[in-house]
Amino acid sequence: MTSPSQPSDETHTLDRRIEAADSSAARRHAPYHHGNLPAALVQAAGALIEQDGCGALTLRAVARRVGVTHAAPYRHFKDKQALLHAVAHDARTQLIHTLRQAAAEPALRAPEAIGLAYLRYAHEHTAMFRLMFDEPAQQDDAATVASCFAEALRGATSQGATTARAAADVSVLWALWHGIATLELTGALASPKAAIDAAIESSRALVRRAPNAQPTQAHPEPTDVGDPR
Repeated sequence: MTSPSQPSDETHTLDRRIEAADSSAARRHAPYHHGNLPAALVQAAGALIEQDGCGALTLRAVARRVGVTHAAPYRHFKDKQALLHAVAHDARTQLIHTLRQAAAEPALRAPEAIGLAYLRYAHEHTAMFRLMFDEPAQQDDAATVASCFAEALRGATSQGATTARAAADVSVLWALWHGIATLELTGALASPKAAIDAAIESSRALVRRAPNAQPTQAHPEPTDVGDPR
């Protein structure tokens, strides 16, 4: 029998339920606090996609990952598609940063270096790579990616970027490495190593055939370069 001075088990249970309800209500009504919520949501969405694929992405799942209310993401993204578009833009920004670093390689090596960097990004961030080409690209994004390849070729050939020939060579270089990356990710290449070596040699050929190509310097043979993975 419980003494009058000691609360019963039922009283303890009721108190716990009241505390839990109060805590839940406080969480529902408390404003979220985050330094840069849109960026945090994009980063969390990207991590979720790389981990489990686009099919696992929901605004609710991203909100849980960031630690905000389920309604908070809707303040910045009207739906899942809007968030996917932002994630794709962020992925292109990361790719562009990677390509710019590769384009800064010694001039004659830059065209192949940028191609290998492109391929490496596709391997290391496969879900992001696929997403950025599934989602419609902002015009500025596509132009900036192209400018990275243009910079690599321009440094190797001293060829003006505004000439029709230069613009065509940029498209060829980008298409070459994008094709290798896409085919390899789908398992369509019988010999990825041989295809990569051939792409390296083709990149060098673009430099050699340019009207203002710099004198050719010794490069390691394609087989010395190896798979960028």
